[in-house]
Amino acid sequence: MRIKELRTARSVLAMVICCLVGFFPVLSFAAPHVLYTDILSGPNTGGENNNGAYLTLFGNGFGASRGTSTVTVGGGEVAAYKYWSDTKVSVQIGPAASSGSIVLAAPEGTGTAPQPFNVRPGNFYFVSLSGSDSSGAVNNINRPFRTPNYLKDSGLLRPGDFIVVRGGTYVLDDGTHNIYNGSWLRPIQSGTAASPYTFMGYPGEVVTAQTDRTSVKVFAHGETISHWVVANFYVFVNNCANGNVLSIGIPASSAVCTVPNSESRASYIRVVNFEVDGQDRGGLCSGGSGDNVIVIANSDHVTLLGASIHNTGTAGGTSEPSHLIYLSATQNDTEVGWSHIHHIPHSRAIIQVHQDSFGGSCWGWKAITDITLHDNRIHDVAGQAILLDGGTGNVSIYNNVIYNTPLADDHRYNDIIALRGSGGMLNAKLYNNTVYANPNYTGAGYILGIGFNSHCPEALTFYNNIFGVAEGQDIYYQTDCGSVPISSNNNIWYGSSGGMPSFSGSAELNADPLFVDALIGNFQLTKTTTQTSPAIDKGLSSSPVNVVVAKDFNGSPRPQGLAYDIGAIESTGATLSTPQNVQLRKK
Repeated sequence: MRIKELRTARSVLAMVICCLVGFFPVLSFAAPHVLYTDILSGPNTGGENNNGAYLTLFGNGFGASRGTSTVTVGGGEVAAYKYWSDTKVSVQIGPAASSGSIVLAAPEGTGTAPQPFNVRPGNFYFVSLSGSDSSGAVNNINRPFRTPNYLKDSGLLRPGDFIVVRGGTYVLDDGTHNIYNGSWLRPIQSGTAASPYTFMGYPGEVVTAQTDRTSVKVFAHGETISHWVVANFYVFVNNCANGNVLSIGIPASSAVCTVPNSESRASYIRVVNFEVDGQDRGGLCSGGSGDNVIVIANSDHVTLLGASIHNTGTAGGTSEPSHLIYLSATQNDTEVGWSHIHHIPHSRAIIQVHQDSFGGSCWGWKAITDITLHDNRIHDVAGQAILLDGGTGNVSIYNNVIYNTPLADDHRYNDIIALRGSGGMLNAKLYNNTVYANPNYTGAGYILGIGFNSHCPEALTFYNNIFGVAEGQDIYYQTDCGSVPISSNNNIWYGSSGGMPSFSGSAELNADPLFVDALIGNFQLTKTTTQTSPAIDKGLSSSPVNVVVAKDFNGSPRPQGLAYDIGAIESTGATLSTPQNVQLRKK
């Protein structure tokens, strides 16, 4: 059976499994792993029942129900448990909480959040479909307001305050939501490092922001703002109108490219658990540069964690589609992590880091730099998974899992990861990624596209990656650059009949990595009494890898064995008599 027939069968099987038991395959862990949280600070009093801030932990191994498990903040147990699943736990911290570590303790072990929590002052303003801007009251969940923009304009908000939106479907285009300049919330004020503003959905309730006739952004600004948290929103895009649903930082202009601080800028913005669902008809189907779903532009220190973007638009069309997550000039210290992006039938690139306007004035210097793309799962998508181009400087790419891409019915590019580096400033480092893809259904595609029109990167580093192609005609890389400094060690190159790249360094392997079941997206490494993946214990464990990739895609510490494993997922080290049975669960 040819690979195209296999992939069709695989897609049908995956759809059946997903419908029955969820979409995101994860392991059932012996101990919980807390990967990240939505907020990092908040009050321990005020609001609902005077129990203070709502805090959500994201990770795995929490257990399907709470049982005897507990969450403590600074050593004090939280006052209320609002929601509990194996991958997400929401609590209200309460007066026993104090500044310190966030710890989830389960019978199987404990998991500690990577960043501590800071208890500080703040008030709560609730928003509800049944609320009233004329009679809403601070800290009173029973007297909610009606629109976020009223609170923004009212003068009530102070740094450290929370806008908490109750569950329901907010049809943003229906004329009842006080939309200002096309945004559900368009902030004009800034928080502080100690006391950021927070705009969040109420935990355990689905807050749906629906856009219909025109594209209304959930959060966008025109002024310089800093220190905001946006968390826990579900966005339903119901049509193909151009526009973003989340926009941070003013789009680059020629002036910004030459004087970065000359126009409004965003800094220290944290976006967590932001889901965009096109339900197979909305978003990224009309083409055009304005059709990017999430845009991060003129900014510093922006964090996007746990974004879920899926089932956008429809395939086909002659117009050039746009991007899911677009990082444009100028910006630095941007993090995109733990995103799940899937079933995108029409796109230019899934994650693009690039500025291609203004006659190249954003090129020739590192206008978009110190970018981190990590622990993202990208599959069943059209277009390039990652595109790094003009104006891009230092980029770290690690622990990403990319597969089933590109889709056959909307294939426009031959590569999966484009390392173009126009302007000559790109210094990209790829560590411990797992990429298993078919880059071209009709010809010889390649995973890594290095350079474009003789615009070449400054330097490239590939350590501990699994690069696999699904057809022998495909190759691992293509370049039009005469010479690029490339450091390549401890990678597995698998599937191509053309052999390993010419730049391959020490401890490189050309071997089947023995995934448990790549056909359904299970990239655990096999270790049984009869088979052991050649990726196990064969990775580079020393600096710089061990500084950047101390944990794997699932949050497990590295190494579990004698040395780091190659790829995004670290083997548990246990020898099994049969391949691991990995259960699919909803996120």
